[in-house]
Amino acid sequence: GIAVVCEIGDRSVRVENDRAIRRTRQETVLLAADTVLELTYRFTIPAAGKPQVTEQDPEPQPAAGEVRIGSRPAGADVYIDGKKQSLKTINTFWLPPGNHTISVRLDYQGRRLSADTTLLVKKDSLHLVSYDFSDR
Repeated sequence: GIAVVCEIGDRSVRVENDRAIRRTRQETVLLAADTVLELTYRFTIPAAGKPQVTEQDPEPQPAAGEVRIGSRPAGADVYIDGKKQSLKTINTFWLPPGNHTISVRLDYQGRRLSADTTLLVKKDSLHLVSYDFSDR
């Protein structure tokens, strides 16, 4: 793993792996004060003896949709289809295609805040879900 210390605010994260089929991952994250943000990126590396993928080769398609759930401030509990997740906002989740209920819960300035949405996750798609509690 790699640890990076940055100023608070919106920051761009770019991760590259020259041996991977899909070589680059990039996203924008919100860094809040006194918050540790854990990000995980998965890369597919071709097996030894198989032909290397070239830029002209099609990228393999994921079997699920990528859902990035964020909140301002970060650190909210995440529930997917009623089940509490071990990761908090801001994070990426891989969900099977179909309707999913996304909920976040946050203790903020002495209040318990929550928000819910139903999201139709599509295979091979990126879905962004963001909640802003800072103005409540």
